[in-house]
Amino acid sequence: MGREQDEEKELGKVLGSIQLRKYVGDYWKWRYDVEGWCLLK
Repeated sequence: MGREQDEEKELGKVLGSIQLRKYVGDYWKWRYDVEGWCLLK
């Protein structure tokens, strides 16, 4: 019983880090786009 819960927790951690990485990637892409747009103006 406890083993399955541990695996679920690990899966949650992995999914969380993937989502976080995607979020950070999107954020930097957005920052880059905004700064690029400001430089073009």
